Amino acid sequence: MNITKDLMYAIGQKDITGSGFVAKFGEVPDLDIADGVVPVWDAMGAYTKPTQGRIHDLVSDDVADKATLVTSGTFTTISQNVLTDTTKDFIALGVTAGDSIVDDTNIGVATIASVTTTTITVQSSMFNPNNGEERRSSIGASYRIARSTGTSPVFTHVSGLSSFFLEQEEFVLLDNSVDGSAVATTGSYARIFHMRVYGSNTTGLAGTLTATAQTDGTLTAQIIGGNNQTMMAIYTIPIDKKGWITGWHCHLSRRGNTVSNVTLRGGTLGGITYPIDKVALSYAGSSTYDKPFRYGFFFPGGTDIYVTADTDRDASGIYAAFDIHLIKK
Repeated sequence: MNITKDLMYAIGQKDITGSGFVAKFGEVPDLDIADGVVPVWDAMGAYTKPTQGRIHDLVSDDVADKATLVTSGTFTTISQNVLTDTTKDFIALGVTAGDSIVDDTNIGVATIASVTTTTITVQSSMFNPNNGEERRSSIGASYRIARSTGTSPVFTHVSGLSSFFLEQEEFVLLDNSVDGSAVATTGSYARIFHMRVYGSNTTGLAGTLTATAQTDGTLTAQIIGGNNQTMMAIYTIPIDKKGWITGWHCHLSRRGNTVSNVTLRGGTLGGITYPIDKVALSYAGSSTYDKPFRYGFFFPGGTDIYVTADTDRDASGIYAAFDIHLIKK
């Protein structure tokens, strides 16, 4: 019997109360010798966490990454995938099939399939883009409808930790009135550990999307054009949970005569951290490493878990991932 697979299936089916699962993965796409030892994330270089919970500014370096808000409101009636707002005339407002809709209360997103005067039918149930879970809308929930001004995504889903290190998420619409200006998050984030863009009729980001902490002016997360989500092997366990690391993986992601020392670490980013496991990857030997932890490693809420790497060749690429079973305290 594969115990790990059964456990993950049970968590996914919500058969284990108070449990969750996080799969983190990231890549340093262009690592040079001079960079030294760095966390494995797509922004490359050192990672500087916010000094406290901060509002973050999201902006793309390509002005083509822009969307337009069509309308917003609250649902008055819900019936499966038919959403109603009796205070609106969606047809007069110009809402059409293919527009994107988000439920900001229940943190779900969907694509509109059809429209009548006061109702919207979505192609499928609202879902959370971070984990794919169904998010049922509710009467009184706040919604926004938007569309791309071209072929760019419409909404960016941001997930991380609040000022109190509790899980927090939201949708950000890049509806900047002036091309190139930033759009601020609603919530303050002490950590952002994942961002993903969403929108129908889109080919993805044209540029690189960054999330920068206000006041600190430091980069917390970014999405490289073409990836459409963050690639960062960095995670912080929510304060109301404890984390069981069940395994990790790393490999050389670019060809070349590369040797890289890769380390899975736990502790405090920018403070004291401890190696959990480490390996030397080599083009001439083993370029891939997989390590399941049979009994796991438990860490308390607030612990930073991340992977670091170095290289002996410029223009190297390192990929890493780890899995954490979250348990409610």
